[in-house]
Amino acid sequence: MCTECDFEDTLDRINDMLDDERYNFADETLNSIYSWVDKNDHVTEKQIEAVENIRASVEDR
Repeated sequence: MCTECDFEDTLDRINDMLDDERYNFADETLNSIYSWVDKNDHVTEKQIEAVENIRASVEDR
């Protein structure tokens, strides 16, 4: 378990996004990131950036 990256917050954010139909276009990407983060108990900066970019593409409209 990584104590530096706060990966649980990313998993929670992805779960919320997967439950929101506005993010259906990114289901494959979000599920892929979720699986990797869950398996490795770690999230990279690039993964956080990808999730945030997906969120912003919907929220900033």
